[in-house]
Amino acid sequence: ACELLYLDLPPDERYSFQSRFHQVMEESDTPWRMAEGQVFPVESSYIAQEILRRTHELLNQKGFHGALEEFRKARTDIVNGDYAGAIQNANLALESTMKGILGVERVKPGKLCESICSSGLIPDYFQNFVKDFQNNILRSVAIIRNEEKGAGHGQGPKIHEVPKSLAELAVNLSGVLIKYLIERHLDQQAKSKSSSPNIEP
Repeated sequence: ACELLYLDLPPDERYSFQSRFHQVMEESDTPWRMAEGQVFPVESSYIAQEILRRTHELLNQKGFHGALEEFRKARTDIVNGDYAGAIQNANLALESTMKGILGVERVKPGKLCESICSSGLIPDYFQNFVKDFQNNILRSVAIIRNEEKGAGHGQGPKIHEVPKSLAELAVNLSGVLIKYLIERHLDQQAKSKSSSPNIEP
């Protein structure tokens, strides 16, 4: 009803209506907000699902089919209780995305992260950001995969149960990073096309 009312309002009244909607939701401690006339929940589970949905959409639309298959497997592994598999596939999906962006088939994981960061894809938002991004953020899923017993290497003599929460963290992290990298890649492509001179035939 609120969305329909928003559409029925004159354009110069929509912003104030949306602001009033937010005020009412905040006062009643209700987790709903409105953006451009669309009402949505602001719960963490919803936000996570939206990130995963957008990641899936980007991978599918932009030709990252290997990464998409691995990302689907990671999400399916979570549902099936294969948490080691989820971590492994989340890491593979992220690696495949980086390979697709760089246009390479085979490269060691450490060199892959280094190449992405030295390619100019990642802006240096603030001092040392690119270096910290490479070492502490971009490699986060790989670190989980390497360090968690049974996820990337043998679990040893005893059976090790991989925590569901850690697997979900790995899948969600890979989703956020894949989404960011592809969107940066698309931005770069758009800028490259717009800066290319138009040559008349």
